[in-house]
Amino acid sequence: MKTAIIFILCSLSVTASAQSFRVPSTDNSRANKWDMSLILFNTESEDYGNPGGSTLDVDSETGWGFSIAYNINANLGLGFDFSYVRPRYKAVLIDEDEMATEIGTKLDVSTGQFKGIWNILKGPLTPYVEAGLGWTYIDSNVADGPPITGCWFDPFLGWVCSTFYSTYSDTSFSYSGALGVRWQVSPEFFLRGGYNQTRIDLSSAAGDLDLGSWRIDIGTSF
Repeated sequence: MKTAIIFILCSLSVTASAQSFRVPSTDNSRANKWDMSLILFNTESEDYGNPGGSTLDVDSETGWGFSIAYNINANLGLGFDFSYVRPRYKAVLIDEDEMATEIGTKLDVSTGQFKGIWNILKGPLTPYVEAGLGWTYIDSNVADGPPITGCWFDPFLGWVCSTFYSTYSDTSFSYSGALGVRWQVSPEFFLRGGYNQTRIDLSSAAGDLDLGSWRIDIGTSF
């Protein structure tokens, strides 16, 4: 959270400085326009533990996503984001007999959220704040039972069999907050950069999962 506060203070400073140099404003009002963007982000590494001794260490990783939003006016926008990231993690699990089991693989994390965006200024260069509510799907990629073998008939190859593994996975409620800077480069093109914090309600003794990330949007307005 400290890094996020520092970021928004720097953003406000940069915005004020840019305005003092009279950044040229074109006819690029956001009001009544749609925004679509490609999202690139990098999650921060996170370490978790509980009183029972189990730990979870999630590495930093780069992910991607997309966003669509409608600008009700120059300040307020409503939209939807989808994002996906696959960080490596290491877990140490302590059972009731105090025996430790270590797991090292990757998490599949997919998040879809409805977002509200507030652009603080009406000009082409503005800080923004954002809040989101939605769901996150997490797949541990750890088998939760014996393998299942299925067979089917292929008209070219004949009978084909394959083995599948069911894994520990769950879909949980998640919410997020973000802040950053938006630059409307032209009426059709914009950039956004900021810091995002997502909390995933795992509804377990392990507690919630927090994922902080630095994000950039490359988008078009129409």
